[in-house]
Amino acid sequence: MTRRARLGRHLSRNIIGYLALLIAVSLTPLPAWAAAAIGTAQIKNGAVTTPKLHGGAVTSPKIKANAVNGAKVKDGTIGKADLAAAAQGFTTIVTKTSSTANVAAGASHQATVVCGADQVAIGGGGYATPDGIVLLGTTAGEVTKSHPTSPITIGNFTFTSASGDGVAPTGWRTTVKNTEATAQTVVHYAICAGK
Repeated sequence: MTRRARLGRHLSRNIIGYLALLIAVSLTPLPAWAAAAIGTAQIKNGAVTTPKLHGGAVTSPKIKANAVNGAKVKDGTIGKADLAAAAQGFTTIVTKTSSTANVAAGASHQATVVCGADQVAIGGGGYATPDGIVLLGTTAGEVTKSHPTSPITIGNFTFTSASGDGVAPTGWRTTVKNTEATAQTVVHYAICAGK
């Protein structure tokens, strides 16, 4: 048998193996022509499943703007740490008080309670009670004036003024009349909220 015949016989017997080798070599890595030929249209709908996605493959830039809504977020999974500071709302609410003893029967007392730094006043009031102690229903007195306050600066002086429309109050001013027959301690308070 001639050399040419032997070569022809060898190729005919191993043609499948050579084709498989050629395909394997040409597809590893994916040649440029294949990458250019395979696009969205060539991928069957529903063919790419969750197990086929690489861990961490879906990053923030890959998510369409406004694509994630409340229905896509599992209930109870968003915590305070996940929210921007401006979105967290109030995290502490406290009562601050100012007391004045021995306000005579029938007399009134006025005071402003100022909240702490980075706090706003969300309410306030006042009452009269013996020695400033509150036990069950022991408070008395009549609040005749009550309003939120905020600082106003004129030149080098800062005054406490009634809060204007749209101004965040930093304190609360009340006038309390002692309606008891004996001298009482008048207590003014502000409810202060902060982040």
